[in-house]
Amino acid sequence: MEPLSDLLKKFIKEKGFEKNLQKSRLKQDWEEIAGKTFAEHLKIVKFEQKRLVLVASDPGWSHQASLIKHDLKKKINSYFGNQVVKEIRIKN
Repeated sequence: MEPLSDLLKKFIKEKGFEKNLQKSRLKQDWEEIAGKTFAEHLKIVKFEQKRLVLVASDPGWSHQASLIKHDLKKKINSYFGNQVVKEIRIKN
């Protein structure tokens, strides 16, 4: 017999709820994923079709984010255990 957690994951994926859950979880866990300092200066404004759009608090943070966005993408995908984000865009 399959564990209940596996059945629930299967159900969520089959019904198409997975993307909404990932989006909610990314927003909810943003500080844990990005780190407190980055989370304070980089806010999630959009997350659709594996594209994450962040708005930076000022041009300096926008530049910082552009330097780490590849590592941040890897960190997010590692956090979720699969490729949730393919691209990160930074806006001022």
